Amino acid sequence: MEVYSYFVFRMNRMRDTKSLQIKCIFLWFAAVCICINGYSQQGSLLFHHLRMEDGLSQLTNEYVYKDSEGFVWITSLNGLNRFNGSTIKKYFPIPEDSLSLFGELVQSSFFEDSVGQMWFATHEAINCYDRKNDNFHHYTVSKAVDGYHAFYLDHNHELWFITDRDTMLRTINIYSHTIRDVKKIEIPAQRAIAIADSDRFVSRIYIYMNGRPGLEELEIINSIVIQEKTLYGESDQHSINPQKILSTGDSIIWIVDANELIKYNYFEKNVLHIPMEGVQTVQNFNDTTLLVSIFNHGVIEFNTRTLTIGNHYFSSSDNSMSLLTNNINSISRDEDNDFWFGSWGFGVSYAYPGKRKFNIYNPFTPDDPNFPRFNPSQFLEDHEGHLLCNAGKNIGLIQLTQNGNIVRKISGKDRNTNSKLMNINHLIEDRSNHFWVNSSNGLMNFNSSFENVNHIGDISNSYSDEMELADGRLIFSATSFGLYQLNIESNTYDQIRPDSLKSSYSLLFQDQEKRIWLSDDYDGLTILDPVSWKILLNIPHIGYIGSIIESKDDRAIWVASANGLYDFSLDSLSVSKVFSRDKDLIFVGLTGMQKDTLGKLWITSNYGLIVYNPKYTTTVAYNYEDGLPSSNFNTDAAYQWSDGEMWFGSSRGITKFKPDEIKPIDILAIPQITDILVNDQEPAKKLICELTGNTNISEIRKLTFSYRDNTLTFIANSLEYSAPKNNKVRYWMEGMDADSIETSSGSRIRYTNLPSRKLVFCMQAANSDGQYNPFVRRLEIDITPPFYKTWWFITLVSLALLSLIIYIVYLNFSKRLELQKVRLRLYENLHDDVGSRLTAIVFSADELLRQDKTENPKVQHISKTARSIVDNMRRLVWAIDPENDSMNSMVQKIRYDKNLILNDQIEFHLDLNEHLSQVIVPGEIRYQVSSIVNEALNNISKYARAKNVWVSFNRKDNKLTMIIRDDGVGFNPEEVGKDIVKSSGYGLGNMKKRVGRVRGNIKLNSKPGEGTTITVEIPFK
Repeated sequence: MEVYSYFVFRMNRMRDTKSLQIKCIFLWFAAVCICINGYSQQGSLLFHHLRMEDGLSQLTNEYVYKDSEGFVWITSLNGLNRFNGSTIKKYFPIPEDSLSLFGELVQSSFFEDSVGQMWFATHEAINCYDRKNDNFHHYTVSKAVDGYHAFYLDHNHELWFITDRDTMLRTINIYSHTIRDVKKIEIPAQRAIAIADSDRFVSRIYIYMNGRPGLEELEIINSIVIQEKTLYGESDQHSINPQKILSTGDSIIWIVDANELIKYNYFEKNVLHIPMEGVQTVQNFNDTTLLVSIFNHGVIEFNTRTLTIGNHYFSSSDNSMSLLTNNINSISRDEDNDFWFGSWGFGVSYAYPGKRKFNIYNPFTPDDPNFPRFNPSQFLEDHEGHLLCNAGKNIGLIQLTQNGNIVRKISGKDRNTNSKLMNINHLIEDRSNHFWVNSSNGLMNFNSSFENVNHIGDISNSYSDEMELADGRLIFSATSFGLYQLNIESNTYDQIRPDSLKSSYSLLFQDQEKRIWLSDDYDGLTILDPVSWKILLNIPHIGYIGSIIESKDDRAIWVASANGLYDFSLDSLSVSKVFSRDKDLIFVGLTGMQKDTLGKLWITSNYGLIVYNPKYTTTVAYNYEDGLPSSNFNTDAAYQWSDGEMWFGSSRGITKFKPDEIKPIDILAIPQITDILVNDQEPAKKLICELTGNTNISEIRKLTFSYRDNTLTFIANSLEYSAPKNNKVRYWMEGMDADSIETSSGSRIRYTNLPSRKLVFCMQAANSDGQYNPFVRRLEIDITPPFYKTWWFITLVSLALLSLIIYIVYLNFSKRLELQKVRLRLYENLHDDVGSRLTAIVFSADELLRQDKTENPKVQHISKTARSIVDNMRRLVWAIDPENDSMNSMVQKIRYDKNLILNDQIEFHLDLNEHLSQVIVPGEIRYQVSSIVNEALNNISKYARAKNVWVSFNRKDNKLTMIIRDDGVGFNPEEVGKDIVKSSGYGLGNMKKRVGRVRGNIKLNSKPGEGTTITVEIPFK
């Protein structure tokens, strides 16, 4: 009755100038208000709040604007507030900072230009917010002018504003910053609105001053005033004191006066005065509705076509999502249809109409004493197609139609006991259309006409549930007394197997296999055979069962209990615990449950309303912020009408909705990084974007940090305001995180010890319904390495090392070259000097022997010794010669020498791997190897009487292996070894010495008649 009483009171105080017709209209829509308000206490808006404890700088907040980047700007008397859904950043004027806000009293809304800068007015100047650098610039007419109020930005980039000190209409070009005087205003002016044409050029302006009579109307063409007129001034018969002017964009403006709401058509020049004393402000709600604030009476929805009142929004101490106060001074609407309500001295309430998805229904009007007591705990469709509702303590039963009308109230009495149908626990209707009721007054029944209530029995007032079995039997459960079967003919009942069952049961259900399901002792589940009453299955600790439904399509039974949601196979009775308090906390205290046409389960709980999709195992949870009467459903009352509409009961009425109409909101959240901490502290210097030079954190796209600053914390926000505390963000660091991570909006996201390389921090934002914006906010991050890990340092070090290696190689090559030169000089000296002299000695000895024609032993010895020396010197000279360093050269030398040593009857075979032919062999090894081969060939030629000699070379495991083998007569190495003369004469001693000089080893293997094999191994890389 509050709204109706208020309007009747105001109507009675109307001035005599108001017509009787208007009074009748006013009483009519006041009466309509009662009806509508009775069914929906909070309408379509649910409010969130901002106060000083939430970060507001001050509690008088006239204008609210949401910019293109998703931030909400809230004006105050002492500066600006920027809200991101979780925190508020405050901007104040700082005298010593020329880039701070100029003037603290913000007295206009905001106008955003094409590059994202925002223009607005304080009392002292026109201000421009530079988004790129998060600072301000200001522009003034002169020091003598104040009282700036900006009200429109046109298509020519001209910002229109007035100043109240000199009452002048002006414009400022936002690019050239040129200020132009347009018109001197005839009346004192503080506020103005502009009417724009289809091209966004100003065509009409209305100017007014709070508390002063009159309204100035200016007609504009090409930014020039062509006509000026004062409306409803002091000289007019009906003067007005405008407090607010609102344009609806259809040639209509709405003028708020202290005593009325005025509808003015500026083309047709007609006016409608609607008496509504106490109006403070108005705002467009939709195409046909205004939101109207009434002094100390909250906000109403006013239909501009029917002139009727719809929902009424007011402050309620027991409703945390009501208005902060009933005195709303300003209402702002942003482009996403969020509404912001300023209540001076209290803060800001804000709401999004689309967030509310559910309707709350109460069949009683607020003036009915049953209104606050309505607490439906059970629904039952009767034989008439109506719904019997167990309406709560001391109310009894009411019969409802689907549209919510009460058909009848059922409160009959037992003629014998005078028992009333009150405090009902449960009721059913049997196949003969008789109703059976469990109540605090015992077990009763009544007929289809809802008369003749009969009291059947009373077992300590303990009946809880009853049901009719498929075969027509009626069974009842009684708390602490077990199960009973009713004898309908005698109205008596018998206890069922008390020795095998527990004493306390509730929730009776029979599946299509005729089995009976019971909730026992409020903790477990028992399934019985309906004939033998044998226990088929008992599952303890399921918790109190709120609801059971059967899914015939997939032959499943779904059980909603206090501990979770369970899926039973109808065939095997095996159970799958789908969700429980251990897995998901929202599945706690499940009560009512219904299944929609798509197979989704709608379940009420202690958290709110849960939607579970068994096909995809997905879950959506709705709570108070989605329009539910409460986030805690304390009854299992649930019903689904034939058209799919669902009803769920709670202590605050009935939640009614059609599942296919419940959809997530379509506003996309905007992902923003609102702060960055470096090594867990605010950076010492402003962070600067490397791509654009921007310093505003939300505008930065690329940053570079030193390797010492490799711990970064990002404050990530999801900007969407239907219920911002429910918003989410998901993020990942490319190259580091395998999967995205989800967290709440406003969370601190910390990365420690980031590697020195290029990284990209990515984030997405989800609105309060969990719908993610596909747009990914990317921040490129370059962590520079220490100097010793930089490419230039590594390059310099690499070049230095390469230079050192080249120098060492050069020195080694120089030494080898010098050695080669020494070897060449030695070769030349030995060959040319020593060799020629020894050859001369040989020739001289031979000449003496020829001349004397004698065999002088001394001369022969000289000749033999000289020849031997010449042969050894030749091998030495050959080994020294740098041109003979290859293995192939050594093999050629061996082939040459064997022709001088072996006779033609001995076949010589030499085997050399092709890959060894060009291998460089040091001179010492070549000399000793060729000498060993010569020694062996000499021995074979003298003693072996062999027909074949085999010489082979191979290299393996850093060893050069040479094998000399013959097929001669062989010998016994042990006997030869004992004969010093033979062993030395056979050359074995010389061979061992030569092998030892190159750190090798030699093996001799020979047997009489089997030839001889000599194996030589020399270290060789």
